[in-house]
Amino acid sequence: MRTSTQTAPAGATARQNVLLRPCRGPVPFNAHSRVVVASAAPATKDAPAGKQQKQKQGGGGGGGKAVEAAVTPRSEDFSKWYLDVVAKAELADYGPVRGTMVIRPYGYAIWEAIQATLDGRFKELGVENAYFPQLIPLSFIAKEAEHVEGFAPELALVTKGGAAGTSHNLGSNFAAAFGTQYLDSAGKRQLVHQSSWGVSTRLIGGLIMTHGDDKGLRLPPRLAPVQVVIIPIVKKEEDRVPVGEAAQRLAAAAKAAGIRVKVDADERQTPGWKYNHWEMRGVPIRVEVGPKDVASGTCVTARRDMPGKEGKQMGVPMEAAAFVAHLQGLMDSIQAALTQQATAFRDDNIVDVKSYEELKEAIAAGKWARGGWAASDDDERRVKEETQATLRCFPFDQPPGPHTCLMTGQPASEVAIFAKSY
Repeated sequence: MRTSTQTAPAGATARQNVLLRPCRGPVPFNAHSRVVVASAAPATKDAPAGKQQKQKQGGGGGGGKAVEAAVTPRSEDFSKWYLDVVAKAELADYGPVRGTMVIRPYGYAIWEAIQATLDGRFKELGVENAYFPQLIPLSFIAKEAEHVEGFAPELALVTKGGAAGTSHNLGSNFAAAFGTQYLDSAGKRQLVHQSSWGVSTRLIGGLIMTHGDDKGLRLPPRLAPVQVVIIPIVKKEEDRVPVGEAAQRLAAAAKAAGIRVKVDADERQTPGWKYNHWEMRGVPIRVEVGPKDVASGTCVTARRDMPGKEGKQMGVPMEAAAFVAHLQGLMDSIQAALTQQATAFRDDNIVDVKSYEELKEAIAAGKWARGGWAASDDDERRVKEETQATLRCFPFDQPPGPHTCLMTGQPASEVAIFAKSY
């Protein structure tokens, strides 16, 4: 977690408290807390529930028999699907101690990309990094409890915690607890205003649930450890060298342009097996190169986010500049498509509510309830007790007012979103 100390205008208040929860079990990327999801799944071209999907090996000369799907369909059992993807995509495994996990190299590469992206954004704002002890004295928690109502019950008995992926406007609450002050221009002592950002590997869990499908991961190109995988297709021994050399030339051109690329030259597996393997791992683009492609000076590309013929393009030039330009255009298109799909799914599952009864109906339907909120902490606890939903956030992008509190009927300055966590 990172904390930024700022001399924000007086009157700024914390929108939500930092929540650290005890370990809930050895579920990879979800071991320390809960994730907010809607009950519905994004629209994908997956197999119907109850039927074990069959995946054909695809075109480009792969051939071979159909391969049984490696994961449980998400529409059939979401939790089992999630665990299958984590295991089959080789992201993580269970640790030797209950509640711990081992992040495997591919999963760690995704985590490194997330960290690097966030770190770059921090540095753009002039935020400096620091390291603090993971464990703090209970006396610190007691101090926080005096100034931040509801914080102590979440932390008093914590043995492990996940910071998740959250940002907080802390106002001056923690500054008051620890006496953090500064001298203003008039020479008077003032409490600092703080914001904090917390991020953990549970963001990978969110990535899986947001973009995954029945074939496994679908990684946004900007986060994918391997952005392009090149599959040589060889049926005759005399084709092995020219096809292999063509694949290596394409890889060299992509690498020179800063694209993360891999040639899968493993001769033990068929092309069809490789297609399924890299689809499971969410590689955004697959390139197929066979003897006919070498002869024509072209190749075939396939998008991970568009299954079947819709996502394939034949006759892609092998000339370095044209090939690289094609890959870069595809990656931009895939990144935009995944963002659009996730945004549409989010927006389609938010229900605007004007009363507590409407909130309960929305939560019961597995949706996120958005409405004006100016109620008390007791009212917030009532919502949690009666619906198991909690106040997740006050969105930065507020809809135009005026707003009315869904609980009290009184004027509200902003809307809040309530949802269940799973």
